[in-house]
Amino acid sequence: MSATLSSAQNILNDSLAGDSRIIRKANWIKRTADYILDKRDNHSLTITDTTYMKRVPERLRLKTNINASGTFMIIRANRGDVSYETRLSAQNKYTLSLVACYRGIALGIALNPSHLIGNNKDYEFNINAYGNRIGGDISYQYANTYTGEAKRSEMTVDIPAGMVHQNMFIMNLYFVFNSRRFSYPAAFSQSWIQRKSAGSFMLGISYINGVIQSDKDDELGTTATHLHLRYGGIGAGYGYNLVLHNNWLIHLSSLPELLIHTHSRLFINNEEQKMPYRFPNIIVIGRIAVVHHFGKYFAGLSCIVNNMAIGDRDELHLLNTKWRGRLFFGVKI
Repeated sequence: MSATLSSAQNILNDSLAGDSRIIRKANWIKRTADYILDKRDNHSLTITDTTYMKRVPERLRLKTNINASGTFMIIRANRGDVSYETRLSAQNKYTLSLVACYRGIALGIALNPSHLIGNNKDYEFNINAYGNRIGGDISYQYANTYTGEAKRSEMTVDIPAGMVHQNMFIMNLYFVFNSRRFSYPAAFSQSWIQRKSAGSFMLGISYINGVIQSDKDDELGTTATHLHLRYGGIGAGYGYNLVLHNNWLIHLSSLPELLIHTHSRLFINNEEQKMPYRFPNIIVIGRIAVVHHFGKYFAGLSCIVNNMAIGDRDELHLLNTKWRGRLFFGVKI
């Protein structure tokens, strides 16, 4: 019995020692992070007009998000005297996410109920980093739930789910000129508070790389088609933060961009064709947000829309719209 108790005591001591090392390591990481973030915050005070915006004083924010996203496209083609038009939309995706943000560094986890019951095989991956001067977001989407219809002259054919597949990578970056008074993260990450209304001209850069694939179907009369897209765009726009009474914020911004790099190929029945191009091909990124702070709590909604118009209207033209919306509620601690 004595030996057993002694062994148990040794195990307990080792466990407590291990826990103590973990706690010391965690405290060291926190002190180091706070030191770096303190330097960042002190620097931001020298380049920020605090009468217009300020950093959220609470260090920890916990937030619950209800996210929704969707995609739809219109493809128009002309071959001789015959015109084609295809309209497709992917199944909308809905997720519930929990986010913890410590001094602007966030970590979150998302749950998609449709995936759990097997009703939606699409998936999407998003990363965003919003700063007052520079920032952006990256999105990757795989979708095979597109449904819609194809029109050829007077004939209309329904397109079932699973026939059209899409892999799409989209990166949008921005640069804000009036970053001393206009806070982009006040609208989209709530790490800053806009105190007075302000706006700014913005520069935008976008990169798109993806594949849209249609399977062959003899019954529907469709051919195997692969459209490989690779585009780069640059442009300028404007954003505005409108501050209302009782800590309400409304954000609106638009960034139209011209495509300056195009490298796209169209394969029909494995025969390569060059994607037609006619100036101008454009990308437009629109953003809207409404945020309300009340005491230690905040709530709101935001939406980002990517619109792409490429090709030649007289030969082959693609309109693609990708949107993401969010409802959120959080607490500042």
